[in-house]
Amino acid sequence: MEQHVGRLVKMISERIESRMNAELRQYGITLTQSKVLALLKNNGGGAYQQELEEHLCASHATVSGVVKRLLAAGYIRREICADDRRAKRLVLTEAGEQVYAYCGERIVAYEELAKKGFSEHEKQMLVYYMTRVYSNLNEGKEVSDS
Repeated sequence: MEQHVGRLVKMISERIESRMNAELRQYGITLTQSKVLALLKNNGGGAYQQELEEHLCASHATVSGVVKRLLAAGYIRREICADDRRAKRLVLTEAGEQVYAYCGERIVAYEELAKKGFSEHEKQMLVYYMTRVYSNLNEGKEVSDS
């Protein structure tokens, strides 16, 4: 039976998401919420909600819900911007930093598990091929029947 690339990518993504969600349950968050923690960490520890919406390619309502849950859990907090008191920057708390570190460890573990049994060359080629697939799909061209 022929496997389609998109289907395989989706199956891999869903397997990782399912396992990560099960592990993150102890912290009361999901993989999607952990992505917000990562974005904040990788953006100097904080960002504005609009930046999160752009990075996650998600609607204001979706990101608002994620932010609300992370605020309630104590993993992020709002800080008033010194330059514009109307603007509120979202920043990681110490608890958020700890969960972020845990997520990073688990993601590395899943990466290693996924690449188990591959030679170094095969690992490099896998990344190369996946990058090409991503690049092809980002070209913005419509799929034609020709």
